[in-house]
Amino acid sequence: MIAKRFIDQGIKIREDFIKINNQLNDILSKISKVGMDLKKTTDELQYINNNLGDYSDPETAKLAILNKLTEVEIQGNKLSEIYKPINDKLESLKNQEEILYQNIKDTYPGLSDEEIVGEFEPHIKKII
Repeated sequence: MIAKRFIDQGIKIREDFIKINNQLNDILSKISKVGMDLKKTTDELQYINNNLGDYSDPETAKLAILNKLTEVEIQGNKLSEIYKPINDKLESLKNQEEILYQNIKDTYPGLSDEEIVGEFEPHIKKII
């Protein structure tokens, strides 16, 4: 009932989503490594805090803390670099899905959401 061009767009969106989902699994190890680095830096900051008396003067302690905070910022930027491309792709797919849905509703105003889903299900199940 729904035109093939709409079905094909839906299939393409689903295939792209599956690819992105697989990429998410691949980057989990990268995120985990950055998380371990952040934990290490946090422990080092705690050590500095607990041993402020070991520093010869307040300026030395301040520099040590600032260096560790810079490391935290760098690690935060690494996290952003890892997940931002995936997040952008997911946002794009969401927009494509919304446009496709609106186009279908405009073309077939009498179809309910359940009927639309029913039209797509057999095609989507093939690519799962």
